[in-house]
Amino acid sequence: MSITRNIREFSDGDFKTLRSGSFVDQEIVRALADAPHRVFEDEDELVQRSHAFPQDRIGDMKLYETFYRHCITMPYMYMGLCEKGDKVNRSPAKGTRTFIISQFHAEDEGQRAFNMYFAKALAWLTYCSGEFPIVPHLYFPQFITDEGYEREWGIQAGHCLMAACDRVTAAVVCGNISKGMKSDIDFASLELGMFVETKYYSADEAIALIEKFKESRA
Repeated sequence: MSITRNIREFSDGDFKTLRSGSFVDQEIVRALADAPHRVFEDEDELVQRSHAFPQDRIGDMKLYETFYRHCITMPYMYMGLCEKGDKVNRSPAKGTRTFIISQFHAEDEGQRAFNMYFAKALAWLTYCSGEFPIVPHLYFPQFITDEGYEREWGIQAGHCLMAACDRVTAAVVCGNISKGMKSDIDFASLELGMFVETKYYSADEAIALIEKFKESRA
């Protein structure tokens, strides 16, 4: 869910906390697009800063402060640091921190492999949209087990990461919400007061997303 930011929140001129996906007032657009006196016309859908700062580059890629609105009844949305003429954020510093909930626990190695590939595919899809994916169950299993104290440590550590996120999403396959997923959903909605954006997948849809991810890495 998008939030609305206004120039009064950035009276010190420091926009480091502004993330892609936030609605903004026109004064923020003017400030970051380096156009202090610009009058916005109805047809001005995409607004970008005219030049890229050296610190805003990723490798050789030049990135520009970017804003977009698709109709005159909507405010501008901050898209982040994007390539010229594009509106997909390419900067991790400006990406919405998105916590991804999906099933990790499995009864056999085949199911575990499927769950891990599905989590990777979800992270990839989130990355491609310009967001910053946070997926603890891809990271923690590299050094802790899914049993006893270590499992509970992993769940609580994941909640610490979630508390620093801007958005929480859940991916449910075949209607199955595991105990770990339920713990994450409850923590987000009840402890943090965050809306959990949930998408439901059939088995075929989940497999198709995994295959699409694998093809992108080939």
